[in-house]
Amino acid sequence: MRSRERETAMNSDFRDKLSNAATAVEITLGMVILIACIVSGIGMVAMTDMNKLFGDPAYLQARMSSACLIIIGIELIKMITSYTIDSVVDVMLLAIARQMIVEHTSPIENLISVPQTTGAQLADNLRSHINHYPIDLFEDRKIEKAELQGKEKRISVVGGEVFISPSVIIATGASWRKLNVEGETEYIGRGVAFCPHCDGPFYQGKDIAVIGGGNSGIEAAIDLAGICRKVTVFEFADTLKADQVLQEKAQSLPNVEIFTSSQTTKVVGNGDKVTAIRVKDRVSSEERDFPLDGIFVQIGLAANSAPFRDMLETTPIGEIKIDAFCRTTLPGVYAAGDVSDVPYKQIVIAMGEGAKAALSAFDDRIRGIA
Repeated sequence: MRSRERETAMNSDFRDKLSNAATAVEITLGMVILIACIVSGIGMVAMTDMNKLFGDPAYLQARMSSACLIIIGIELIKMITSYTIDSVVDVMLLAIARQMIVEHTSPIENLISVPQTTGAQLADNLRSHINHYPIDLFEDRKIEKAELQGKEKRISVVGGEVFISPSVIIATGASWRKLNVEGETEYIGRGVAFCPHCDGPFYQGKDIAVIGGGNSGIEAAIDLAGICRKVTVFEFADTLKADQVLQEKAQSLPNVEIFTSSQTTKVVGNGDKVTAIRVKDRVSSEERDFPLDGIFVQIGLAANSAPFRDMLETTPIGEIKIDAFCRTTLPGVYAAGDVSDVPYKQIVIAMGEGAKAALSAFDDRIRGIA
């Protein structure tokens, strides 16, 4: 109890210091913007040539731009004075927590020629590379219907757009698998999460559970242990599936507890948010509720192949079947990466499969096969 009281006092003292710093920053920033607005306003009025104002469109545009900057400055002052210091502190604490988990997240280290990177950095690099070529990139599109039979393939998206092409490469990847238990869907976004790096900071100082004892689950537990008060791991099998080095790291952390032979049967909530998780011991058949604040589901991936399953042959778990050249069961249709049944779901393999699919599509097109 004394340790908890000291921790609470330390947190309160830290918050007070942060609040004082935020106040000083707020006042300084507000004064700087106010002075800049006054000086700019006086200068604009004094230096404006009324004869040129309505006779020279370029001059008018320049004056209007200056006026807009002043208006933006005034709006910034209004925004600063509208928010309380506590809200500023909360945003700063969230930013600190997010940075902590990003810095302690396991980096990508299995991409040949790149010693270390992150998912976000890799995505930015890919986008930058694409921009060097005449490639049309259509973002924020959701497939509504796919017609893959015949010479012309048609992909219809929500909003009415239709994309027509003689060849289609499906590289839609995979998504987090769900538990499919009572309460899970109801509390997604209100305690049930799938991305520890995205949502982990919201559970700073709280109790959470990680479902899954594979590499993803144990890595998530290790990362979350740095910001959460307690992390409890539940694995369905009787042993963990993660690499031994990850198991040893997780077991060495004082705020990580691991249960095997544990089946999640229900997500418990109060109608507003998650309050507990119900777990069945597969050895004794005893069920028990574990009070907590959040649940991170880490039980693997499911292929994003739903729009194509009625037309293409898939495995029992939904992965699109391909041959050695990434061809599917339909001519002119290819699949690459995690959406396909290629073994070993790794970034470097997905990249290679994408290149192979593109080469196959080009070769088949030249030879008149597709």
